[in-house]
Amino acid sequence: MDAENMRKELAELESALQEQHEVNASLQQAQGDLSAYETELETQLKLKDAETSQLKQELEKLLRRTQLEQSVLQTELEKERESLRMPWAKRSSEEKQQENNELRTQLKQLQDDNSLLKKQLKEFQNHLNHVVDGLYSPRGSSSSCRPMKEKVETRSWGNENHSPSDVLGKSLADLQKQFSEILPRSQWFKRKPQVRERKLHEEMALQQEKLANGQEEFRPARSSMKKWLSSKRNWRMVKRSSGRPAKEHLKPELKFDKRQHNARIQQLENEIHYLQENLKSMEKIQGLTDLQLQEADEEKERILAQLQELEKKKKREDARSQEQFLGLDEELKSLKKAVAASDKLAAADVTIAKDQLKSLHGTVVRINQERAEELEEAERFSREAIEAAKDLSRAEAEIELLQHLLREREGQFRDEMENADLGAKGANSQLLEIEALNEAMAKQRAEITRLRDVLNLTGAGTKGGIENVLEEIAELRHAVSAQNEYISSMADPFRRQGWWYFMPPAPSSKVSSHSSQATKDSGLGLKYTASTPLRKPQPGQQEEKDSSGPLPASGYWVYSPIRSTLHKSFSKREDADSGGDSQEESGLDDQEEPPFVPPPGYIMYTVLPDGSPVPQGVALYAPSPPLPNSSHPLTPGTVVYGPPPAGAPIIYGPPPANFAVPLVPRVCSIATSQSTIT
Repeated sequence: MDAENMRKELAELESALQEQHEVNASLQQAQGDLSAYETELETQLKLKDAETSQLKQELEKLLRRTQLEQSVLQTELEKERESLRMPWAKRSSEEKQQENNELRTQLKQLQDDNSLLKKQLKEFQNHLNHVVDGLYSPRGSSSSCRPMKEKVETRSWGNENHSPSDVLGKSLADLQKQFSEILPRSQWFKRKPQVRERKLHEEMALQQEKLANGQEEFRPARSSMKKWLSSKRNWRMVKRSSGRPAKEHLKPELKFDKRQHNARIQQLENEIHYLQENLKSMEKIQGLTDLQLQEADEEKERILAQLQELEKKKKREDARSQEQFLGLDEELKSLKKAVAASDKLAAADVTIAKDQLKSLHGTVVRINQERAEELEEAERFSREAIEAAKDLSRAEAEIELLQHLLREREGQFRDEMENADLGAKGANSQLLEIEALNEAMAKQRAEITRLRDVLNLTGAGTKGGIENVLEEIAELRHAVSAQNEYISSMADPFRRQGWWYFMPPAPSSKVSSHSSQATKDSGLGLKYTASTPLRKPQPGQQEEKDSSGPLPASGYWVYSPIRSTLHKSFSKREDADSGGDSQEESGLDDQEEPPFVPPPGYIMYTVLPDGSPVPQGVALYAPSPPLPNSSHPLTPGTVVYGPPPAGAPIIYGPPPANFAVPLVPRVCSIATSQSTIT
């Protein structure tokens, strides 16, 4: 039994020794492969260094060429500006001189017109004064007419002496002479019918007395006639009684009486007729006298009407002269206003000329400003074109790096397939995904070539073309950054999706413990000096989750498993393929914090204070460095390819979405982290 047990143990030991030999052989083979891989990596690193030096030389050549082109363009612009400035200044000076000459001519003409108007105004004032001196004075005319009315009313005339300049007095004197000739004649004509009327009245009274006497004489004759008639009736009665002899006895006596009475009656009738004719003639004379009196009254009224008409005419002449005086005064005022208006127009023309000169000066200044702005815009477009060319070069380098990583990942994946005997379905999907990424990067390289050609054709002349090219370059950089994220996650064997962060040293009053910082970042910390460049950690260095010792004054690195959530579609697909570990990390990704916002006024730097590059996935924010007075201040968010100024406060955070720097990935040798750092 013991021998059998010994044989069994010996066989087991032999088999274990055989297995150990096989393991040693495999380890030796793996060590040889590792040394070969290291040799290959060193050769590739040398090639990359050579390519980098070549690219640096090309970049320096490109910079020198662009600076030379920019200086040539600047000299050409200066020459063109001088060539345009001289004719423009000459033409503007000629135009200003011509306008000044025209304005001087207009000003001289206006001054001549003004002097002519002043001369005419002076002559007109003299003429107006002369006319006013010869016009009627309303007070003098009224004072001259008042004694005329009194003389007409009192009919007392006298001789008065008038001055030769008193036209109204002369006219009134002539009128007074005419009145002195007309009024005595009218009075004589008026007295003559009055005398005749008085005589007629006396004669009528005499005739009436005669008529009364005749009537008194006729009255006894009439009584005697009545007596006779009564006696005749008696005679008839006697005749009737006595007969014919009595009649014949009285007949001669009766005839005599009859003839006597008839003669008396005829005489009385003749007297009556004569008196009637005298009365008619007297009535005619009375009518003539009345007519003459009426004519005299009419003549008097006519003379008074003439006087009133003369007075009205005098008033009208006075009013007309007053109106003429007022019109002359108004015309004088209008002339003064015209002279003042002409002076104002001349002053306004001078002001307009000054304003035109100012506007021309402002136009020249504005044109110069516009040209300066156009030059600045052209320089800005040239800078943007240079930056776009640099971005294209960086994107192309990053695509080359990603293609190299894909090739390595494909070789590694094929080795893992051969060693692990994976299923054909998963292998094919991984290979198809790698081929799709290779095709996408080939298309992106073609797109970079196209964009470089478009950029060379577009140049800095068109604003829209440059902006479109910059937008396309930004989209391409965004896509390349996403592919970088995805390929880096593919290269991570443990799907940790974490980042290394460099924490600078802090003052003693504000130093936070390493454990609190590690808790804040949900990761682990590694102590490194600030001067140590980013490299692979040595196996002898330990991880520290909760280190209570003091922090070094040079700073340290912190690893955080939470990565940027820029492209979650790739990480979700990886989580679906990886299993349990990725589910835990996806749980961490789901607990998103608010997006990082850099402080206002801060700009981004690409190199740490010690000169080493900033790790991938981390952005270094610091204030803008002091610039000379002639330089423009940097806008917030500007990327400076260099270290921040000494002593400036530094803040670490995630970079913007459109910022990606192609760096070589290196696998961390710490067993628990196994993260990809750059």
